Amino acid sequence: MGKRNHEPHEQGIWFDYTGFRYKDMYDIQLHDGTIIEMMRPNGNSWYGDRVIRDEQVSKVRLKPDNELGPYHYTGQERIDNQINLFGPKPL
Repeated sequence: MGKRNHEPHEQGIWFDYTGFRYKDMYDIQLHDGTIIEMMRPNGNSWYGDRVIRDEQVSKVRLKPDNELGPYHYTGQERIDNQINLFGPKPL
């Protein structure tokens, strides 16, 4: 896993993709500039309406709560879930 460069409360902001990502919904930008919305990472790929390999991704944007559907964690529950999975911010 790449260097941790964003936190679960930093939603709606584009970050360079270092290989680090939460188990959450993202928009991703490919190296050619294409943006694909509502993608979820797993293993070495991203899944949504298609499969995208990690090496194709240049930037990631954690979806803001207001862009998620009704079946997703939101608010503090969402942030806490990611902290439970990945631990608190490293010092």
